Amino acid sequence: MLEQRYKDAKNWELDTILQEQGNCYLYEKLGYKKMKSINSIMTLVSMKNISASVQG
Repeated sequence: MLEQRYKDAKNWELDTILQEQGNCYLYEKLGYKKMKSINSIMTLVSMKNISASVQG
């Protein structure tokens, strides 16, 4: 994973569609937290993993 390759990174951010429950579940399992939602036709949610390299 990229988190393991770039261990100096302090956090990682990504965006996904809230309706894709499988994606959200996977990212939360990997330590990402939902930060904000942007409403439109589909709900785009920003997620952040702080100190991803520590989780290993």
